[in-house]
Amino acid sequence: MVVHRVFVYGSLLRGLHNHHRLGSSSILVGEARTAHPYVLIDSGHGYPFALNAACARAVDLPAPLVGEVYEVTDDVLYNSLDPLEDHPDIYRRREVDLADGAGRASLYLLENEQQISAITSDTKGVIFVPSKPAGDWRSHLQGARFVSPWPDT
Repeated sequence: MVVHRVFVYGSLLRGLHNHHRLGSSSILVGEARTAHPYVLIDSGHGYPFALNAACARAVDLPAPLVGEVYEVTDDVLYNSLDPLEDHPDIYRRREVDLADGAGRASLYLLENEQQISAITSDTKGVIFVPSKPAGDWRSHLQGARFVSPWPDT
């Protein structure tokens, strides 16, 4: 059986809404960071876009992505993750270096020119908001929690 290492940074993280797409056969290797910086943008739909730093400098300062590495089977990669990420039409699966000698893993990067153009033209971050802190989707979600308009009782 072929095993693939995949770095996840958004809705596939433990506890988030697409984590089930990894299936029961996937093995968590551990938490990790990318060795190189990327720009992480909130899509406004519950998942982030990761962009190559070179194409997104006008949007936000790039930073290493924070995420998790999983070992997945061919079935999970080709029949669950690739369709979820719309690989290769919207996202492209790329091999990247991980920080601290953690090796390499596949990562889904947004490389659809039309979508990138929409993001980079939103210079004020009105529609596409950069993650805060940069590169960390889980912390971004925690900081964006719903604030009730009603007083505490």
